Amino acid sequence: MAANLMKYLERARPKCFEPRPYYGHEEDCLTFYFDNAESYARRVDELLTLFLSLKTNELVGCQVKGVRKNLKRLGDFGISVKHGKVRLDLFFHLLAFLAEKPAQRKKYLELSERSKNMDLEVG
Repeated sequence: MAANLMKYLERARPKCFEPRPYYGHEEDCLTFYFDNAESYARRVDELLTLFLSLKTNELVGCQVKGVRKNLKRLGDFGISVKHGKVRLDLFFHLLAFLAEKPAQRKKYLELSERSKNMDLEVG
């Protein structure tokens, strides 16, 4: 039975990969893969989990919790979300500013660089 499931999953795999952020409204969580590599998760802090390549340990994606709460913090800096979209690089920069430790800040800034010119639909 497991062999049948594995065969089905291989056939059902999408033919092409397009990096696109996904926002889950109910869980208030952003998931974003930059690369279609098999990965494992590494927790950075209470908000951020990184997905790293099984083969190279390079960053291939992330998950961020508490998106709405942190977008409200943008308002404190005079930045507003219009038409339900936010630039991901600005969002990660905000989280870098709020990070308590330099290692956390570095990861958020790396995500900011990887997400340039990407919008997240949160409406």
